[in-house]
Amino acid sequence: MSALLETIALEFSKDKLYCFDLDSHLARLSKSASELNFNTQGIHTITQTLETVLEKQFTNDLNHKQYNFESYQGELYKLRLLYKANGEYHFDIEKYQRDLNQTWHIYLLGQDEFNVDINDWQYKHKLWPRPYNLSNYIESYAVDEIIWLNNLGNLAEGSFTNLFLQDTDGNWLTPSLEGNILQGIMREKIITQYQVKESKLKPEDLFNASKIYLSNSLIGLKQVHLKTRI
Repeated sequence: MSALLETIALEFSKDKLYCFDLDSHLARLSKSASELNFNTQGIHTITQTLETVLEKQFTNDLNHKQYNFESYQGELYKLRLLYKANGEYHFDIEKYQRDLNQTWHIYLLGQDEFNVDINDWQYKHKLWPRPYNLSNYIESYAVDEIIWLNNLGNLAEGSFTNLFLQDTDGNWLTPSLEGNILQGIMREKIITQYQVKESKLKPEDLFNASKIYLSNSLIGLKQVHLKTRI
């Protein structure tokens, strides 16, 4: 059985470590664990375990909620929490390696290259290992992220991000959860912050967008550029 993964942002700033929205991540973890019949007892001890580990090195705020959606202000670290079906878990912390100041490019995969069945339950949960490995596409198209379609031809998400668009009228749009995408923690915050409309979006919406963004808990909300087909 696969494990469940939560990837959480840690920011070290002014001699304090901020852990962003731990409660939201644990709520999603608990929901998935229950739906997949995982032992959920271990979830109740995660916060205390994390506090014990971190307080040895940092003064910390484990449930910080004051996001700057465009960028983090201090040093960014990635907390990876793996939760197994038997209730055991472990986590590791590493400095985030991607350069968020550089321009990122994305590529839309053709439906014949890869698509997700809207009824495939695996994509609604953050499983590890993930039910796909698309690193070869990222490498071959020389981009930072790829976007895929579902089997109905609608825009879905990226391999590690959710997708947001602004149309020519400035309206914010994102693929709806009906398209079988992950309900990202940062995604929910951005929808509220920018009054984003969840829609069944087509490739043309991506091609015609005035601005394109990606989001996850580590990159926040990042504007990106679409690489055209070769």
